[in-house]
Amino acid sequence: MAAPPSADASPPAGDEMSALRVRVAELERALTGRSLLVGVVRRLAGVSSLGERARLLAETIVPALADTCVLYALWEPRPAPLARHRSIPGDSGEDQALDRVVREQLNLADPNFAGLSLGVPLLLSGAEGGPGGAEVAALHRRYGITAHALVPALARGRVIALLNLICGPSGRRYTAHDLELLADLALLAGLLLDHARLQHALDGVQQELRRVVRERDEREAVFRAVADHTELGITVTDAHGALLYANPAFEQLLGYSLAELQQIGVGSRARADELAEEHRLIEELFAGAREYYQFVKQLRRRDGSEAPVQVTGLLVRDAEGVPLRGVALVRDLSAEREAEERQRWLVAILEAMPDPVGYMSLDGTVHYLNRAYRALRRLPDDIAPETISFREWQPAWMREQALNIGVPAAIQHGIWQGEGVIYDAEGREVPVRQTIIALRDRSGAVARLATILHDVSDERQAAQERLALERKLLDAQHLESLGLMAGGIAHDFNNILTSVLGHAELALLSASPDEAARQSLHHVVAGSLRAAELTRQILAYAGKGRFLVQPQDLNQIVTDTGELLRSTLAVPERLSLSLATGLPPVAGDAAQLRQMLAGLIANADEALGPERPDGHISVETAEEQLSAEDLDALLLGAGRRPGRYVRLSVVDNGPGMDDETIRRAFDPFFSTKFMGRGLGLAAVHGIVRAHSGALRVESAPGQGTRFQIWLPATSDAPPE
Repeated sequence: MAAPPSADASPPAGDEMSALRVRVAELERALTGRSLLVGVVRRLAGVSSLGERARLLAETIVPALADTCVLYALWEPRPAPLARHRSIPGDSGEDQALDRVVREQLNLADPNFAGLSLGVPLLLSGAEGGPGGAEVAALHRRYGITAHALVPALARGRVIALLNLICGPSGRRYTAHDLELLADLALLAGLLLDHARLQHALDGVQQELRRVVRERDEREAVFRAVADHTELGITVTDAHGALLYANPAFEQLLGYSLAELQQIGVGSRARADELAEEHRLIEELFAGAREYYQFVKQLRRRDGSEAPVQVTGLLVRDAEGVPLRGVALVRDLSAEREAEERQRWLVAILEAMPDPVGYMSLDGTVHYLNRAYRALRRLPDDIAPETISFREWQPAWMREQALNIGVPAAIQHGIWQGEGVIYDAEGREVPVRQTIIALRDRSGAVARLATILHDVSDERQAAQERLALERKLLDAQHLESLGLMAGGIAHDFNNILTSVLGHAELALLSASPDEAARQSLHHVVAGSLRAAELTRQILAYAGKGRFLVQPQDLNQIVTDTGELLRSTLAVPERLSLSLATGLPPVAGDAAQLRQMLAGLIANADEALGPERPDGHISVETAEEQLSAEDLDALLLGAGRRPGRYVRLSVVDNGPGMDDETIRRAFDPFFSTKFMGRGLGLAAVHGIVRAHSGALRVESAPGQGTRFQIWLPATSDAPPE
């Protein structure tokens, strides 16, 4: 602050009153300046805000020292206005023009402005050659500016702010005393503004620090929220590997708390060989050779079991790249391994299944075919399923059935089954039962269609064989029922015939030779005898005839019967015999066996008739060993004892029979003749059944007929 004038200074001689007035004016100006400075300190001392201090400083200076005060901050790259105050409203063009001059022309390195760096106020009003130049002088004249000064605010030896003081309406001009006051004001303003600026900067730093801390806390809260609730194990270590944090998932994985893990060390729960490999990866990570590493290893739990895990290791570095923390993300692979194992088992089961199995997308893209499917089509094991199309494997009608019926039904109900065919590798049709299953994803939408094909060839054959066997059983039951009925009727009828024949013979004994009734009695006796022969045939069909069972030489019976029947044939030469040598005997009744053979030969001869001179009847014998399966396939053979059998075959080359005729061939009420005669083959069926034998008929229209009869062999010798 400028010192007041010295008390010893004497005014010019003869003008003491003037000198006294000057002295009083100087003292008043000094007091005014001191009051101004004190007022500045008082108003700004209680305010810490930089902007508020700048505003109060400008308001205090105006109107004490200027009409307009603009405060510029010089710590920015270019002067920036901090505050502006006018005592009276002014022209905005004046402010803009003077601002432009100050902000664009101010250069502290310029000699014209050098005094500012020393804290000396600079007057811009005056001659056009002054620091402001002609442009400033022109502005002064234009806006009526009488005084214009730039006052630097110094702090710690440098200009931090600039007071732009303008006087116009008041007509004020700055004196040397005013400049001294402005210099003191600049020094005080510099101190106050610098303090506020530093406080403002400190507040900014603290605010930024609080923001950084807040963001750090938020990030840490987010990290802990994620880490505490994720299923992924997370550990954090310092740069030396000491464990700092382990989330609940990692604690639960191993069964240890964080404190326990810090005491025993995570490395103690790993295998030694795996730990060495992981240390190598960590060294590469610290060396910067890799950004992260992934490693699969085993970790021992508290209970001693091992958990397969995948570890992803990361490093957190500071701005200079120095490692600060190590982060490990640990994924438990137990469930994944179990799922893989289950999938491996399921694939193994699918591969071992005998039925072809596959699945595809809804667009028809094939994703899997099992071994049976590939074998059906002879596809190599390494073929890409996506390259396969089912279109050429199925006939058009089956594709239409699957697409229009099977797939919609499977999508609606989950599964569909239907019958169809598929082509094998040779192009043959294989009858199959197709199952289509809709496979849904987690959202419930159908994502895949699985298909299972079951070859029903054997089932159909078995069904046909079962049907044939059922027919045989039904026929056997039918014939047996007829036999039971016929046997009962034959017994009762035979008893009646015995009475009729007895009384007729008695009447003949008492009748005279010339009586007319005698001839009638002879007819009664003859008819009764023929009726008795019929009852014997019925009993033979029923298997209830009177048998004299003895070991019989079947070849001898065939030879004798053939000779007796040859003369009765339409063409005697058509009968030929082909008898096996060394044939074992059979247990049976000779008369019944002759009747059986006679019935077969008579049936063959009737089939040929006299109009077939080229007809041929062959009677053959042979020995065969029959198993239970062989016997089950024969008529009357089910349940027979397997072993040695003697086969009798009667073969003709006649017109043959269709299946329906064969099925009813042994029915006593069925005949292919216009007028049926006798029991014929029905009696043959009864005799074979009574002898524990089995039979089979082979015939086809135009292919002739073969009757084959198997009788059990016996080890007993036939009678002499």
